[in-house]
Amino acid sequence: ALFARPGVSQPAHAVDLSQRGHGTHMAGIMVGGNNSGVQIGAAPAAEMIAAGMLNVGNPGSFLCALIAIDWMLDEYRSVNAINLSFGCRTEPTAEERQYMESLVQRAIFQDVLFVAAIANNPHGGSYPASCANILAAGALDADDTIWSSSGDSPDLALPGVQVYSCVPAGLPACGGQSYGYKTGTSCAAAHLSGLVALLMQAEPRASAELVMRAILETASPVSSSERSGRGVPD
Repeated sequence: ALFARPGVSQPAHAVDLSQRGHGTHMAGIMVGGNNSGVQIGAAPAAEMIAAGMLNVGNPGSFLCALIAIDWMLDEYRSVNAINLSFGCRTEPTAEERQYMESLVQRAIFQDVLFVAAIANNPHGGSYPASCANILAAGALDADDTIWSSSGDSPDLALPGVQVYSCVPAGLPACGGQSYGYKTGTSCAAAHLSGLVALLMQAEPRASAELVMRAILETASPVSSSERSGRGVPD
């Protein structure tokens, strides 16, 4: 489904309407295969449902995101985890915060785990990643050190620098290629969502809370930065 305007959903075919192919890249990190000759997805056997919030020439709004999350939490969709590889550029309104908090409580009741990007801002966190009961991901570089632009106070740190994944070949920003590299805490959140899916596949009877605790309690600290939370997941 596509949520391009508040309160309006419409059917969407399998195409990324973002000019930068952000959603396609994140999808590949989570569930992509090895068609390129390189295994790009953390959990290739997982099933993914997509809710589009960005359109060509439209940066989207947090209200669109909230409505998309609400749609995702409809019980007949039976989702186990929701990846939020985005953050608010402006301060949410009191009504938006209340709406988000109600969605988090609904997810807890339905045993659904939220994963979010902490933002690409070393001097602050990001909403909704800063909400309680949401796993927030910061970004590591190839040397397992915190990326210089990774946000403040994540729960965990995962690969987020020059990550290889699929991109829409028809977009000018992607140069006509089907695969490419992107950097950001969005990539780290997608990796964390893939890990969540793997654990849920391995232990299908485990609750979302137990999966969250398992990831947090077995992480290895990154001593070089306070912006790594519990550290790197095992």
